[in-house]
Amino acid sequence: MRGWLRTALAATSVAMLAALVTPALALGDSGTAKLRLVYLSSDSPNVDFYVDGNKAWSNVGYKTISNYTEVSAAAHSYAVRKAGAAPDSQPMAQGQQTLNADGYYSVVAAGKFEDMQAKVITDAATSNPPPGYCQARFLQASPTVPAVDVVVTGPNVIYPNITFMNVSDYVRMPAGIYDIELRQATPDHKGTTIFTIKNFNADGGHIHTLSAAGGVGRTVELVEMYDSVSAVVTPAGAAQTGGGGFFFHGFAWLPLVLVPLALGGVVLLLVRRPPLQS
Repeated sequence: MRGWLRTALAATSVAMLAALVTPALALGDSGTAKLRLVYLSSDSPNVDFYVDGNKAWSNVGYKTISNYTEVSAAAHSYAVRKAGAAPDSQPMAQGQQTLNADGYYSVVAAGKFEDMQAKVITDAATSNPPPGYCQARFLQASPTVPAVDVVVTGPNVIYPNITFMNVSDYVRMPAGIYDIELRQATPDHKGTTIFTIKNFNADGGHIHTLSAAGGVGRTVELVEMYDSVSAVVTPAGAAQTGGGGFFFHGFAWLPLVLVPLALGGVVLLLVRRPPLQS
């Protein structure tokens, strides 16, 4: 009877071992992505930012671009709440997006306080360009600016018809100091100039996003950020990490701790099993 019981317990421990190892390996195989927050709502209060219901950044102010943080490559939900609001309160903006392994992503929150929007955009996952070139794109995050053609004078690079909460493709251009004009979008890209940025330094060897921001409670301005592999230093200062932090790798440790416990149970049962009677 005792031998039967020990055999059953050993089988149960082996089953536990298999069940625990499988999800742990599956989590490891799914890979990771890199995610950051870009907060560009000029008339809104400071906010808390949630990923999958957990607070990821706390008390974030206007023009904050956080550092990239590793998350699991999977579907995630995102929500923006007024700083200090209850986790189950109605969000100011929310969304959902699947992140792919090894990808870089920005969650952009922008717009008027009463009509804030949140959107995930894909950042460049390539290596930095050569020192004599930069790679740049344009994000339109000002709700008061209409659809624009963005013209970089000098190299005459044009990002056509960029509307609110949309982003252009990346374009490689020679490094240099250029003026940038935001023109009312027209088929020939020669519409009325709405806004001009003087002496923008397109420094070589980096990947940039240039974003229109402000316009509500503040003047329209250009916010520059380095993307993906260029983002060694956060231009506007990193957001604070909330108490919840990023937890996405936290689930993997539990099976890995329990695995030796289950394995130890098998070994103990086998060691204590009495010798067979002749």
